[in-house]
Amino acid sequence: MAVAMMTTVVLLFVVGVFDSTPHGVVHASMQGGAVPASTAPQSLQQSGQQQQQQAASTGQAAAVGPGLVELTKLRAYAAALDEELIANAAPGATYVGGSKGQEMRNPCWRDPTSKALSCVPGAYIMGTFHAGATSLAAKLSRHPQVLLDQMSHSQFWAEDGKKMADFVDGFSAAAKEIDDGAKSKLILEVSQSTLAFYLASGAKAHRHFSAVIGPCFRNCSENSAAHSHTQDGEENIDMETCMGTMCYPAAREADMKVATDHGYDYVRDQNNPTLMRAVYGNTLPRLVVVLRNPVARIHSAFFGYPHYYEKHGRHQAGFLAYVKEQVAGFRACEAGGHSSDECALLFETFGPTQEKVYFHCDQLLRGMYTVWMEGWLRAFPREVIHVVHAEDLFTKTQDTVNGIIAFLGLEPFDTAGWEAAKFAGPTRSYAADQAMLPEANQILADFYRPFNDRLAALLEDERVKEWNTRKAPASMRTRLS
Repeated sequence: MAVAMMTTVVLLFVVGVFDSTPHGVVHASMQGGAVPASTAPQSLQQSGQQQQQQAASTGQAAAVGPGLVELTKLRAYAAALDEELIANAAPGATYVGGSKGQEMRNPCWRDPTSKALSCVPGAYIMGTFHAGATSLAAKLSRHPQVLLDQMSHSQFWAEDGKKMADFVDGFSAAAKEIDDGAKSKLILEVSQSTLAFYLASGAKAHRHFSAVIGPCFRNCSENSAAHSHTQDGEENIDMETCMGTMCYPAAREADMKVATDHGYDYVRDQNNPTLMRAVYGNTLPRLVVVLRNPVARIHSAFFGYPHYYEKHGRHQAGFLAYVKEQVAGFRACEAGGHSSDECALLFETFGPTQEKVYFHCDQLLRGMYTVWMEGWLRAFPREVIHVVHAEDLFTKTQDTVNGIIAFLGLEPFDTAGWEAAKFAGPTRSYAADQAMLPEANQILADFYRPFNDRLAALLEDERVKEWNTRKAPASMRTRLS
């Protein structure tokens, strides 16, 4: 059958190494207790229960469950998702540094032949955008114990085309400095796109989807016809029907099969946190997250990126039109029988309707913080995550930065050091000249409320609920970007 053509339309986490459980087992406990069963995949829970039962039978102390992970199994799953990533990481996720109490702060390893030292970053600033992460990174970069290198601004985890071999090589100068004696220094990677691993920023974990959807799209396109009927009078299948009935289902099936074959939850586990944990293994990172009122964040993003306001207009009414378009696109996904989390994580995999939504609701998705935080908490323990409110970073900058530095285990800034660091980074506001119409504020507040409530419960932080009732600032003339 012939086919007619369809037009288609794409936190700060700071990771410092931390102590781990015995070799071969990854420990994912919450601060003050275990990760709730609801936040740990069933396969991981079962692994934890088996480990605890075994420990009980032998009289050995059991690590806190249920978030125990078999590292060999995890790395096999990650290799099936991104073979190059695991092939060029530390063999067996075994490091000569990086654990609590060790002199070397970063996870490093030596080539068995050349003995050259390679390292992956001990610290990441992973977003979110429009919450002060850029300025925070600039301030931290002034710290005498922080190292930057060629790949420190690489957006590596969120961009599928970036290779692990290049990522590791991009920190070779930092690794050499560490090997030459600077063992107490911490390598910093700054990529604000890493926090929210919706499909466009999480494609490393969905290469099997891409491997099917691309060729299938070309097949549908190459078999298209210029007329509505073939020469023998057979009615054509339009491009959208071809993609929707053939390509998307086949691509999703191929993508889901990887999780099924390895005993993982496709929706909850097939993501960047899983890949990063497979690379870091038992050398647990510390994570610092900067979160901003999601209504204020998307307002800033709209006026910060020309492709949004050039479509809708750089004014209040333009922002309102954008908000209505994006929320309607997301609600249509939910109306198609998908959960809100599925729509956030896998939006454009569901078919042509979602594919056609402008930029796939990307900025709306970024503010659904609880979806991303739940994902990171499935891969990393709560006690190594430090959450910062952007409002504190904006108004109590020195105290907030000092808290992050202490959490990373670095020496505090001395007086001269802070004087050099405090004005580092931009203080711009993209939306300073644009008040938000009450209707836009209400639509967004209603949209984000259930996600804010979930986040408040997840983090045990009632301040998050203030985002539900407090009107987003009309303008912010002195804000960190």
